[in-house]
Amino acid sequence: MKLQKDLKNLHSEGKYSEAMDLAEDIKAKVRAEFGDHNPVYASAVNNVALMQKMMGHYEESVASYTEAVQLYKEVAGSEHPSYRTALSNLGLAYKSQADASKGVERLSLLERSTEALGDVLDLQKASLESEDPNIAVTMTHLGSVQLQLKKYQDAEKNLRDAVQRLESAYGAEHLSVALAKNNLGFFLKSTKAFDEAEKLYLSAHEIRAGQLGPSHPDSIITKNNLAELYRSLGNDSQANLYQSEILSALEETK
Repeated sequence: MKLQKDLKNLHSEGKYSEAMDLAEDIKAKVRAEFGDHNPVYASAVNNVALMQKMMGHYEESVASYTEAVQLYKEVAGSEHPSYRTALSNLGLAYKSQADASKGVERLSLLERSTEALGDVLDLQKASLESEDPNIAVTMTHLGSVQLQLKKYQDAEKNLRDAVQRLESAYGAEHLSVALAKNNLGFFLKSTKAFDEAEKLYLSAHEIRAGQLGPSHPDSIITKNNLAELYRSLGNDSQANLYQSEILSALEETK
């Protein structure tokens, strides 16, 4: 129990190399005590996969998440929440690997991400209450991948639905709502619906900056999205102002 707490603390502090070593140690200890065909070991493998992902070792992370998914399916069944969580993690790992790839490989990884997240969404809709916010979170992730694949109709449907569901579940000021609005804003910018995109970006940034602070990476991402939007609109003065504020925020974190 203490080792798990230490792992969580290292992860939250961004000490991923140390966390990776501890996750591997926990995995070995669990395997020695319980074997390698049980939910406890699957959880340990899942933790290793997370640290591999955080360190940018995407191929290894995908392999570990795939192992965790298979283990959970065998020992707990595909209806178990842990299986859905692991499958979602795998889908997001494919996306991270795709973002670091190019060409045909990138498209193939995005398709795998879509398949995994789509399966998670189907399982959630079959087993959870319709208003469960986990459904909306999956819609947000799936919609962002569909956008990268230029599946615009599917992306818009999932992203709009996600915003409505999350606002209903958590209220308008929740960080999950900010993520969904940022993703929907990105979609709308890509389809040149600039006015609505601006409103969503501004709302997302207000939530993130208010709760996380202006120097937090998520706040900076949304402000940069706003700067790029204004640049697309020819409003260079506003774009330059935001980019200057981003540089100042980054300086404060050094």
